[in-house]
Amino acid sequence: MNNYEITKKRMQKEFLTYDQKRIIQKFYLHSDGNYIYLKFVNAPYRINRSNGCVEKAGNVSPAWQEAGHNEAMTIYDILCCAKENCRTSGEFVPIQNLSAVQTGAAYAGKGLLDHYVDLVDHREKTLVKALEQLDGIKEKSGDVCYKIPVFGELALLFRFWNSDEEFPASLQILCDKNMLDFMHYETIWFLASYIVERLTAHMAASASHEPMP
Repeated sequence: MNNYEITKKRMQKEFLTYDQKRIIQKFYLHSDGNYIYLKFVNAPYRINRSNGCVEKAGNVSPAWQEAGHNEAMTIYDILCCAKENCRTSGEFVPIQNLSAVQTGAAYAGKGLLDHYVDLVDHREKTLVKALEQLDGIKEKSGDVCYKIPVFGELALLFRFWNSDEEFPASLQILCDKNMLDFMHYETIWFLASYIVERLTAHMAASASHEPMP
């Protein structure tokens, strides 16, 4: 078990110490005696109320599979640590702008997007299709720009410029100005990583004409 899995398992146990009824009421979530249900980045998820495990609905057997580190940690952080009266602002800013300490922590995600920039450069049609698979809403900025719903009204903004003779390709992922009311700073990078993972998978499936798992 690597450090990511160890951290996820620790948070899985910690989730059980929180008031689940209060979480359900705060975010208007559907639940039953066994699970709490939610939609996260255009996918159905549920949390086992007995052991705290986050599971994602899939198109292959078994129907529900344990979620990965990035999505699980983001869900835990939102449900357990969001401020009582958290509200989105509708204004998007670069993720780094939210860091109070302009040191290594401010660039926790540095290098995260480098490989992906090369992957999507001049592949607008495939990129747009992948963004729309995440229920992305088209915005008027950059060569490709979509607002990606995350949870409730919370969203990230994906903005991309293709390379040309003068400038290299450029990708920005922006978040709501009030993002820290919903999660810790480091968690925003978990979320951004997860979205890049989902987009990469959709683009790969589109290229090979295979169904998404």
